[in-house]
Amino acid sequence: MAQPLNLWMPLEITEVLNFVPMEEFLTNFSLQVDKQLCNNIFVRPPEKIPEIKDFTANNTVIKIINNAILKLLVSDSQNILSLGYARSVNDSSNNSLVCWHLNYATNVFKTKKWCELLRVLGDTLSMFLLTECGIIEKINDKYVLLAGNVKIFARMRIVQMNS
Repeated sequence: MAQPLNLWMPLEITEVLNFVPMEEFLTNFSLQVDKQLCNNIFVRPPEKIPEIKDFTANNTVIKIINNAILKLLVSDSQNILSLGYARSVNDSSNNSLVCWHLNYATNVFKTKKWCELLRVLGDTLSMFLLTECGIIEKINDKYVLLAGNVKIFARMRIVQMNS
């Protein structure tokens, strides 16, 4: 029996865009995390995944998020996580951020679920995840892009139109 469109279509979209469930992504690091923390999170890893063996968490989630945003701004990335942010011109070290537009993703990453997940992943894997991977989470029955280059959707649209 066929399922209603709204039940199967979003999963197909994550597959078309090469996103895998977070739990599956973490098998690359031999890291097991509580399934509840990984529930409804999908990751699009880059082609080359580094070997990470250190999962210590020394930084706060806010510091990890800020460091990720700074790294994305320096690399001139079009990652959705850095949208609405700029490096402060008043800071000689260029390690300060200015938020000129609210960014929904940063608020999601500060939730209890994400704080616990990023703590378990540790600083190095958390930075890799936020800066090098695409992240989609199902929130209130909607799939939300939290990190990743927004151009992936434009490329997929072109491929689908040419098919």
